[in-house]
Amino acid sequence: MSFFSKLFGKTQDVREEEPHTQTREDMENTLSVRYQETRQHGRLNRAFTRQRPPKEEEKKLLTEVLDIIASVPEGKKVLDNAIQNGYSFSFEAFRGNSDGCMSGEKKKITLCPPNHSSAAALAVTAFHELVHAVQNERTDVFANSARLTIADQLKFQRATEAAACAEESRFAFRIKDRYPEVERHVSQFPMYTAYAAEMEKSGDPEKAGEASFKAWYGYKHFRQFYEEEHCDNIAFCLNTEQKKKNKKALTDTMDSAEVLKTVFISEDLPKRIDPAFLTSKDAFSISMPALFNLKRTVSNYAERLGIKQSDRSVETMYSFDTGRPYAANDNSATEQKASSARPQKSMMSALTKIDRDVKTKQTAGLKIRADAARR
Repeated sequence: MSFFSKLFGKTQDVREEEPHTQTREDMENTLSVRYQETRQHGRLNRAFTRQRPPKEEEKKLLTEVLDIIASVPEGKKVLDNAIQNGYSFSFEAFRGNSDGCMSGEKKKITLCPPNHSSAAALAVTAFHELVHAVQNERTDVFANSARLTIADQLKFQRATEAAACAEESRFAFRIKDRYPEVERHVSQFPMYTAYAAEMEKSGDPEKAGEASFKAWYGYKHFRQFYEEEHCDNIAFCLNTEQKKKNKKALTDTMDSAEVLKTVFISEDLPKRIDPAFLTSKDAFSISMPALFNLKRTVSNYAERLGIKQSDRSVETMYSFDTGRPYAANDNSATEQKASSARPQKSMMSALTKIDRDVKTKQTAGLKIRADAARR
């Protein structure tokens, strides 16, 4: 258990509001705390998410975190940007699957202190989410991602995470001498170890940035987690556009050079990254189940709105299994392989279908004989 865990306890609930910030003091005053309250209903225990004002210790923690972030140029840059654009902070006082997240719609950065061992480790996560805040203010893709083709949505979403991790790695590397505990938090990620190894070797931040960025794409755990998350996001956004009867979704594109320009906050880190990398086999691959889920999502959208030509850009991506573009595969073989991967019907369902078909034929036969008798 981290030393933050004992800070959090229940106090008076408050209604959630979205405050506007103009100064750093305003931003610190936006802090709210969300916690889980467990109630027993008969034999069942149910957890409810509540919100309360922060305690003094929590306010001091946020101040310390922001001080650490502002101690380096990149940190001050993202912090000033977030203040200028009215972002607020929230602490999650219960353990979750994520160390933090950024909501562009609410302009809120949420952190989970119990998942961190120190204020400096929490500052690394906060810095990462502040990078996402800067990215969010640069483009409408976060709010209107469905306007892009499926392939470009995936390309952009992956690059936003890879770039944020590369920026985070630089930040952690710069503060590690003052806060050695930071490395215990970030050394588990290949993005940081790639950055640190290149800096120790060459001292060149451009090479280190490239190494860290590309390491994100080779991290199997992230690849699987974000593929599922991105596919879910695409399905949700496309369903929203369908309800609005918007037939112009999936029609815009975003070239790779523009993606790199948008997702990095530092000018030097992406200099050695060839834009073509974003559509290479290493960065532009997708699993077959995800491919067919996305194709089905696009097909449903097109059919329900009467769109004849649906987006097939996802077929230009590479297979995680074979390394070949899906478009280069034989369609019938691909469909057969995908079909074999789908759940097969049980023997009982097959027998039920046979029985239903027999009854249908018997009914048709009786009708023919009845018509003949009436003649």
